[in-house]
Amino acid sequence: MDLIELRETCQRTLNDSAGSTFTNALVDAWLTEAIQEYSQHFGKVATYQVTSIASGTYAYTITDRIGKVLLVEYPEDEDPPQYATQRNYDSDEFWLNGDSYDFIQSKGEAAGILYLSDPTQDTTATLTFLRSFDETAGTVEIPAKHEPILIARVRWQARSFQAESELLNPTSNSSLLMAQMEQNARSARNSYFKLLLNALTAEMGESTVINWGMDKWERIY
Repeated sequence: MDLIELRETCQRTLNDSAGSTFTNALVDAWLTEAIQEYSQHFGKVATYQVTSIASGTYAYTITDRIGKVLLVEYPEDEDPPQYATQRNYDSDEFWLNGDSYDFIQSKGEAAGILYLSDPTQDTTATLTFLRSFDETAGTVEIPAKHEPILIARVRWQARSFQAESELLNPTSNSSLLMAQMEQNARSARNSYFKLLLNALTAEMGESTVINWGMDKWERIY
């Protein structure tokens, strides 16, 4: 299924085939975020080398499709290999430890920024990561059996969007309507995570590939 077909399927699921409530641009943005999140669990393991690391420069733009960073080898070519530790770059702990790294991902995009607390140890670093699926070419690479996961996440986003919009600009004085919208959002959220968990469980049963859990410091800006 290509991105347009997937968007249209989402809009039909939301009873908005014409896109009058949920525009094409809005649904496309939600799909991009859904694909990015999906990639944190099912992306393909790949590596990316950061070059030209220099003293005094702590931030480096990563242009590959990063779904989730797994390891950062820095400095390189040590025996045994040395890996940096992920810490929040806004914290004192990050700057007080010379082996810290952090990766901040742009919201709705695959690229991001790698931060190193001590860029004097080597001129290169190698990231091992889960590569994000690419939807920019119009064709969604995600297996058809997992497309309902993306649709469910968009549905959750849509129901949350409706609840937030009603809260900010009430169309009714009915507290019952607001409560129902919030319940719809919670129900959509639960359905999404149920589908995701079932897919992860099935994947673990079919493959020996490690399922990498989300790090507590992982953030998107």
